[in-house]
Amino acid sequence: MTDSNPSPEQLESLARQRHFAMAIIRFTGVGLVMLGIAAMVGRLPGLEGDVGRYVGFGISIIGLLDFAVVPRLMARRWASPRDPK
Repeated sequence: MTDSNPSPEQLESLARQRHFAMAIIRFTGVGLVMLGIAAMVGRLPGLEGDVGRYVGFGISIIGLLDFAVVPRLMARRWASPRDPK
């Protein structure tokens, strides 16, 4: 059975967990961008030349989306409902 009125401590704990999840997503995005840049400049073994550039570009785009878009989507999904006026 779920509690329809969570305590302030439970709400704070949930908010901390969600903030931590969004921070991890952002850090993952930064890591993907750096990995993509390394692939584009040919620093990753096995990804030299044009293949590395294309793969690196794709990884960087995914990282940028992961950094900028996904946390906003998560925040919107978890937002408290607004009072209709």
